[in-house]
Amino acid sequence: MNRSMGPLLVVLGLLAVGAVIGISLFFSDEQTATPDKTEVTAMKPQTDAPVDETPTVAPEVDPTRTATEAATRTENPTGDTESLAKGTGGLSGAVVRQDNPSVPVAGAVVELFIGPENAAFNFQGTRRPTGRTETTAADGTFTFDELPPNTGYCLVATAEGFAPSEAAGIVVRDDDFSVRDLEMSAGSCISGEVTDLYGTPIAGARVDLFDSMALALLAQPGPRKPMRSMTVDAAGKYAFCNVSLKSFEVVASAASFPTTSKSQTQVFQVGDQVINFALGEALSIAGFVVDEQGRSLKGATITAYQIGQLPESGTSKSEAVSAPNGSFTLAGLAKGQYMITGKAEGYSLKNHGQVDAGANDVRVALEPQGAVLGRVSDATTARAVTQFRLVLKRKVNENAAVPTTQTIDVRHGSGEYEFIGIDPGAWVLEAQAPGYANASSRDLIIAKGDRITGVDIVMDKGGSVSGIVTDASGGPIAGATVRLNENNYQRNPLSDLFESMQPASRPQRKTTTTDAKGAFSIALIVPGTYQVAVSKTKYSDNSMNGVIIERNQNNDLGRITLSSGGTIRGQCFDQNGKPYTDGTISVSSYVPPAAPGVTIAPTPNNESRQVKAEYNGTFEVTNLKPGEYVVQLMPGRIEGKDVNPFLQMVLSQKTEQRIRVEDGKISTVSLTVPAQPEGK
Repeated sequence: MNRSMGPLLVVLGLLAVGAVIGISLFFSDEQTATPDKTEVTAMKPQTDAPVDETPTVAPEVDPTRTATEAATRTENPTGDTESLAKGTGGLSGAVVRQDNPSVPVAGAVVELFIGPENAAFNFQGTRRPTGRTETTAADGTFTFDELPPNTGYCLVATAEGFAPSEAAGIVVRDDDFSVRDLEMSAGSCISGEVTDLYGTPIAGARVDLFDSMALALLAQPGPRKPMRSMTVDAAGKYAFCNVSLKSFEVVASAASFPTTSKSQTQVFQVGDQVINFALGEALSIAGFVVDEQGRSLKGATITAYQIGQLPESGTSKSEAVSAPNGSFTLAGLAKGQYMITGKAEGYSLKNHGQVDAGANDVRVALEPQGAVLGRVSDATTARAVTQFRLVLKRKVNENAAVPTTQTIDVRHGSGEYEFIGIDPGAWVLEAQAPGYANASSRDLIIAKGDRITGVDIVMDKGGSVSGIVTDASGGPIAGATVRLNENNYQRNPLSDLFESMQPASRPQRKTTTTDAKGAFSIALIVPGTYQVAVSKTKYSDNSMNGVIIERNQNNDLGRITLSSGGTIRGQCFDQNGKPYTDGTISVSSYVPPAAPGVTIAPTPNNESRQVKAEYNGTFEVTNLKPGEYVVQLMPGRIEGKDVNPFLQMVLSQKTEQRIRVEDGKISTVSLTVPAQPEGK
């Protein structure tokens, strides 16, 4: 039997996120001396301004304190918002109590975000705020009007005495109102006590709560910011209540004791947690930082990460900055072994190796990074390009390079640049400038301390592509979105996840919209082979692979036709025949199994969509291309408990149905949550 890839991709994606979180928790305090983005006026990168690392501390222990303040403070740490054009759609609903849906929650603040279409991948790090908020009325209702169409709207509700509640993957269409209710509960309570090894409460101990998922996905520069902080009471106890975090880290610290952290890393909801800390004697690791010639290095960041500890014991870590004579002291460490790393501006990150707490003669020798110097000019006139951005890309093979977050912005009359802080390896620089197609340098092999000169980059106008988008009757379609993708691009839940996680790593795809006559043109394209994808609300998407772009040439694609497509409409039920609302419906193009030894080539027009069931269990997936589809229900909660992703995949396969979709017609389906296996 064919199995839809939708649920499997969801599980793979969540596993990938889990791996990212695990790595992030280990290296979360590491700071890099190379800024993500620097504006250059004197041809050299400048470091970012220092960030205040003092978090807000609760004035007193308050076990009933809600997450509302924290959610407002940390949901948008970058300050970036998704600007919304004025549209004709809308989104309304009501905020109610989860334990009694007939009781509204008045005064709740509902914030509107845009995130992944797949609701399973909606995390703080993958959604972008729109700047739109509403406060619920006395009957718990709220309304967002004049919204443009989108398949990835997300709502987050916060209210005093409740944990934040979310609803994601909401579809809004032109001239239509979507309805999505949110249920709020008290959430989880993370509590415990902080004592010494003899069980005596540690007065004045501080406890910080971090969102592990956000730390992993946002990867913001500067010291980490806790969601919540508090000081223990006289009995050494603390409590963070009204918490909705699925993955978190708790850090305990006190004067003369080691700073210790404990984590819960899960991709599904956790209940109340008791996390106690027994802190022992605080030790330190001391030493010196030097360069290759043995000269002292000032301002190097040295970090110690404890290794080999059992989870219930917690882990300790510390960070220090070297003094003018190169000396450093890593204080507040628990007994055990530590991995020591060092980093300084102009020097590569160095893994020094394992050191025992208490060592006082550690010598960390850092190796210098490389630099690239050159000039960016116009291919036709040879004149300098005076304003451009350079992106450092790591070569992964002869034909591919992956962009990093290291960039510099240059404004210089001569077009000259100096890109410093490059680690040894294989690299290429990409130049981006207004009015030009992106251009790349020659391949670069950089050894430690190299200064490579004469790396000139020549920029031109590239090529272009044009066409006319029409409906099935030949009429022009205005306002259609035309996107230039890499050839054979396949959109699926996994690609949506990773493109949402880190804005800096998103592919820089060119997009445009058709005019009143359905015409479009995309210029300044780097020569190569691409996919042209066309989409418009109330029409099926259409993609064309193998579109060749040549320098100084326009590729006229002629007419591209969009059909209205078909619809799959259905309803979800629980085991008792009642409407089921806590599920995600996966709809994927049916792909017949390949014969042994045969590889099925990717098809650009394959569909893979996920939607959430509405308040009455109904769902609708519109504008599907004609063909055969696999429909599955992925249950989110059963009998008030979250379903873990692995069981979710097993149960979803039991709901699988094959549905044929025809252009302009509605296909119906009924899905029932299967019984859970024994012991689950």
